[in-house]
Amino acid sequence: MKKTSFAITLLALTAATSFDAAAVSTVVYSGSSGSLSSSVRFDLLDGQQLRVVLSNTSFADTLVPSDVLTGVFFNITGNPSLTRVSAISGGITYKGTTTISNAGTVVGGEWSYLNGLKQYSDNEGISSSGLSIFGPKNVFPGNNLAASTSPGGIEYGIASMGDLQSTGNTGVTGNELTKGSVSFILGSLPSTFSLTSISNITFQYGTSLSEPHFAGVLEQGSAGAGSSGTGSSGIPSGTGSTGTGSTGTGSTGTGSTGTGTGTGTGTGTGTSGGTFGEGVVGSGSLGTGGSGIGVGTITPIPEPASIGLMVLGLLSVAAERWRRHQRAG
Repeated sequence: MKKTSFAITLLALTAATSFDAAAVSTVVYSGSSGSLSSSVRFDLLDGQQLRVVLSNTSFADTLVPSDVLTGVFFNITGNPSLTRVSAISGGITYKGTTTISNAGTVVGGEWSYLNGLKQYSDNEGISSSGLSIFGPKNVFPGNNLAASTSPGGIEYGIASMGDLQSTGNTGVTGNELTKGSVSFILGSLPSTFSLTSISNITFQYGTSLSEPHFAGVLEQGSAGAGSSGTGSSGIPSGTGSTGTGSTGTGSTGTGSTGTGTGTGTGTGTGTSGGTFGEGVVGSGSLGTGGSGIGVGTITPIPEPASIGLMVLGLLSVAAERWRRHQRAG
């Protein structure tokens, strides 16, 4: 039973670790500075669209505007001009203690995208604040949800995971903030695009380029390409020969010893047994196959066969005692 359990576990692990050797589908960058921390995940969707999930991962309270994550800059080889498809909140949006909207709300009118930049050596950027770079022509599809039609201030910036809505200065509690993350979709990817084309991530906080910003480091790339291997089945091939006891009056039949060899993981077992001589039980020795080592499914020796042999032996002994009893009577 232990061998069977091991085989099942081995097959389960093989299935769990097998993967398609397809192109990269996701890369994640993260960074931190003091109590600030953030991440950005890039997902390649069917080779046609790029999903960018920007997250404020800090568990510290958001107390001042410079604690609010307002943008991310990155470099794409070839400086492609991508199309703005959507911007969706990943957490609730609130103003102070008042909830404005739930997660999954379109917030495109408050976020912008632009390429052709030269900021932090990056040519692409996404931001909810103008930063003297982004304007009303750069926003994603969606309604204007705050006062200005142009990206500005920290409204709809991303508050930390640990933000307490009732705390912070008026620059924080007086503006709409989305907790946790915002997800963006960019389209019109060039045919040569791959996630390895993305580099040099910079996270931006607050409303000015002079406010906190720091680099992102690659956390998760593509899974290594390779096919899953399958181990061949280990099958026991050792078979013990059957010994035959001699027949005679009062003599003992002796079975020959069966031997066998195991191939793969498993043990071959042969059993020999003597035939009954008149009034005497022939007894054979147990033939044992050698063990082999394989990879993959392990076939155990059937336990019912062993039980059957034991039962036959007991019946033989009982029969012989009965015959002796009859002769003695």
